[in-house]
Amino acid sequence: MLVTFRSKNSGEVIMIAKHARVVLAEAGRDYDELPDSGVFTAEQLPDAIANLRKAIDEDENKDLHSYAVHDKEEEERKEEGLEKKHPLIEGVSFSQRAYPLLELFESAQKHGDDVMWQSGQVW
Repeated sequence: MLVTFRSKNSGEVIMIAKHARVVLAEAGRDYDELPDSGVFTAEQLPDAIANLRKAIDEDENKDLHSYAVHDKEEEERKEEGLEKKHPLIEGVSFSQRAYPLLELFESAQKHGDDVMWQSGQVW
């Protein structure tokens, strides 16, 4: 299932529901099961933005270590004559998933808009 986030004066951000649930939890909306729809009001956005920024910063600090380990592993693979890992094997970090939503939140806040989300089927 996909989740679409939108606001009046911004584009849309689309995520797979299981990833959206994690990002929403970090933004301050922790659900056992993701509701079909929801909203961050303009008044709630400053806290959601602060929470999301904090989580992204923490994740990026972890990523710095991960990148160093990744680079070392790639160098070892190269020395051993092995091929590089296929990009699809590499994971997508929390910060990479959350950043587009943070941008949507910031744009909505700038315009005084709410951010709504709605779940839907893939097709």
